[in-house]
Amino acid sequence: MKPNSLLSTATIIVLSIVLFYLPSILFQVEQGDEIWEWDLLGMVMATFYTSAFCLNYFWLVPTLMRRSGRWPLYVSANMCMVIVTMIFIPLWMELHGGLPNPAGKMRGDVSLLRYIAGYAGFSIRDGIMVILAAALGYAVRFGKEKEYIHTRELELNAERRQIELQSLKAQLNPHFLFNSLNNIYALIGFAPDRAQDALHTLSRMLRFMIYDSSGEVELEKEAQFIGEYVELMRLRLGDMCDLEYNLSPELPPNVRIAPLLYVTLVENAFKHSSYNGSEYYIHISLYPEAGREKGEGKKLVFKVENTFSKKEDDECDESERLGIGLTNVRKQLQLLYPGANSFEVDAEEGVYSASITIDVEALKN
Repeated sequence: MKPNSLLSTATIIVLSIVLFYLPSILFQVEQGDEIWEWDLLGMVMATFYTSAFCLNYFWLVPTLMRRSGRWPLYVSANMCMVIVTMIFIPLWMELHGGLPNPAGKMRGDVSLLRYIAGYAGFSIRDGIMVILAAALGYAVRFGKEKEYIHTRELELNAERRQIELQSLKAQLNPHFLFNSLNNIYALIGFAPDRAQDALHTLSRMLRFMIYDSSGEVELEKEAQFIGEYVELMRLRLGDMCDLEYNLSPELPPNVRIAPLLYVTLVENAFKHSSYNGSEYYIHISLYPEAGREKGEGKKLVFKVENTFSKKEDDECDESERLGIGLTNVRKQLQLLYPGANSFEVDAEEGVYSASITIDVEALKN
């Protein structure tokens, strides 16, 4: 048995003894002129109350109530204790001299009716006390069991969330790496110097992914990672695309965010962007904004816009447009920031936009 379990068991036993013995002791101290048999009787009955409580807490509830269909056995066991208290204990006492007489009176001085009434009151009182002790044992144990189940559910949910997040990251990291290597490979043939710079940038990014992405990271580091990714892509695109990364100087301080949460949106922009007939651009922004509803706190917004060819968009169905990457982003947001995020995707007039909005308070907590 573990030390914490031993301490808990000892605490329950001590509390039950104090609960059931202390009133009897205080009553005896107050009624100092009572004969000693009443003192002994009070201690005996307190022992029965304590036993009923402990039997329920340590044995009956854990053994019978955890299994379905055991209610009859549980009720029968407690009824047996009540019957023993109300019938057999008074009978045993009568066979061994009967109830103690009131102080200063002999048995002959007490009428038969009063004597029977004394037994009846004694039996009913102690039967009710045993029922209350059993009910208290059940309530305390059931509350502990319920708390344990609730705690275990929280632990299982946390483990399940961690497994799902690890699975999502396992899908995301290779996807990012393959895209980056393909871009560097394309640079090697016509711009080896730029490919060398891109490889150096990629090494810093991989260091971030390997060593810093196991848990939440500072928002500034995530913003820096996105900036390096943009610069890596700028080497490939050159001046043919209007590429902007707008990072607000007023980002909320002391907040942390899930790593690589934004990179999928950036990847999609570079992968699917093209000339839409009038312009060709990729605009990426990270900025705070006030809540739209009254009483809402600040929100952190990450938005990506890119132009695309209408002909290519007409050839894609909805599932291809969203893809596994954006589906994973939606799942991550639901797991990490439930009820405190929004993920919006829109495509019209040759412009595709995707935005992630998260409550700043959720990032602080």
